[in-house]
Amino acid sequence: MSRQEIERWNPAEQARAEQMLQSLDHRKYAALSRMSARLAVGSEREQVAARLLMNDTQGAAEIAARSRDAAAYRLALQACGEPRATSSVPACAALTTQAWAALNPQDGRPWLRLMAEAMARRDEPAATLALEQALARPSLSPGRPFVLAFAEARGAAGDPEAQGLALVEIIGREAAQWDPSPFGQSRYCSPAAVEDGARRTNCERLARWLLPRADDLLVAMLASGIADRVGIPATQRPYTREQLQRGQQALVEQSTSDLGMDCASLAHVGEVWPARLLQHNELQQALQAASAPR
Repeated sequence: MSRQEIERWNPAEQARAEQMLQSLDHRKYAALSRMSARLAVGSEREQVAARLLMNDTQGAAEIAARSRDAAAYRLALQACGEPRATSSVPACAALTTQAWAALNPQDGRPWLRLMAEAMARRDEPAATLALEQALARPSLSPGRPFVLAFAEARGAAGDPEAQGLALVEIIGREAAQWDPSPFGQSRYCSPAAVEDGARRTNCERLARWLLPRADDLLVAMLASGIADRVGIPATQRPYTREQLQRGQQALVEQSTSDLGMDCASLAHVGEVWPARLLQHNELQQALQAASAPR
């Protein structure tokens, strides 16, 4: 419900609606506070998540800077945004993508970010070197780290309605965080770029590496787009772009049916969505939804 809608009501209705919004905000932040307290006594990753739940990016970055936990470091790095060197949060300047990469040598995701950072500088040779490093890694870390931290602490939020309010807030915060990786890969493998034979080969390798490792729709759609561009046959892919589009639409329909500001909707979100998130694989959920009878 928007404030513009509220303003069209009579004064008594406006007052009741404003009171309801204030009550929802109070419950949401109370739930976030309880979850933060639960996470604050956990691992370094959970401690970083606790600070971020309370919008304390400085505290999160300070913990990450001395951590040897790649997941903790990534949470803070992602929250710091770009450019970190001129961030209004002083501790963010100490965090680097190179340091994140060093914390987990098996993970290709930080190297994809380094590739994107190189493309932003228009340094294509550095982007190619970073891509080679990514392709040499066996794994790709999960795509939704902040939301997953919430899902693990959901029991502290309180009743299901408060949990639903907190989850909607956290999903919005994570969506607002800047991740340059998809944009860098798209630029590196643009239609014009893949006209070059060597670049086309690199982009085919990237698509073939990403397709089986993706766990979220954004990466899967990106990889599928690159696969289309370089001509990888559908028979050589684990899923098609059409399947992804159907699955994405099905998930949107599920989410739309779940969402609402009434108590029943919020309780449903609080009870059902964390279980979905803890499956750690949005892509598989989308593919299952795509194949379900309509």
